[in-house]
Amino acid sequence: MAGNGARMTAVPTPAACPQTLGLGAVRDGFAKLLEGATFKGNALRVVPWFQEVWQPPCAFVGATDVLFKDDAYGGLTTVTVQVRLVVPAQALRPAQQSLEEILDSYYGAIQSDTSIGGLVKRVIAVEARPVLVAHGNADLPAYDCETRLVL
Repeated sequence: MAGNGARMTAVPTPAACPQTLGLGAVRDGFAKLLEGATFKGNALRVVPWFQEVWQPPCAFVGATDVLFKDDAYGGLTTVTVQVRLVVPAQALRPAQQSLEEILDSYYGAIQSDTSIGGLVKRVIAVEARPVLVAHGNADLPAYDCETRLVL
């Protein structure tokens, strides 16, 4: 009890952190979720780990950033996953249309299961930035997508 008539305010209990992050299971679940995306009527090729040899169109699930106590999400642990969506090289206009199609499909896959079957509390598409990716002698159009997973 505070003296001199001062009022005490309750301090909210911070959210519990998971005992382990389970990043392997999160990565695998996220990759399976993205396999629900399509490009030009075919299932999107998802590459859940870095590879030396690859063929577009595809989605690379990159490295993760972990924030163990994210105040923006009630003190929960968040994992930010970088995903690169790559389409085959084409003339400028068809490439832009392909980028829009692959991004729409990626976003649709994320929205189809925003908890990855209960593996995470929430999946949030944060940002997508257009980039060019070197592949052999060509620069391929791509999006670098930032996706946040709340554990």
